[in-house]
Amino acid sequence: MSKIVVDASAILALLNQEKGSEEIFQGINNAVISSVNLSEVVAKLAEGGVAEKDIEQILANLGLEVIPFNQEQALRAGILCPLTKSLGLSLGDRA
Repeated sequence: MSKIVVDASAILALLNQEKGSEEIFQGINNAVISSVNLSEVVAKLAEGGVAEKDIEQILANLGLEVIPFNQEQALRAGILCPLTKSLGLSLGDRA
């Protein structure tokens, strides 16, 4: 079966039980996330006052495969910045 690539907004929707979280929940066991998007999830949880040990437990419970962000991807994401600025895309979106 193919892997599902999730971004930070999908994981945060799942954790916050927002609209669409049911679909994300159904595919979470087959999901991967980039390390950049995972960092965005961690940042949002930390900004929300979630303790580090709790964040670590949440991530462990999700069981996501984390895909490293390599040098070539960093170059491509950086090059996309001026092209996508008007769309308001973040580094995580470009990654």
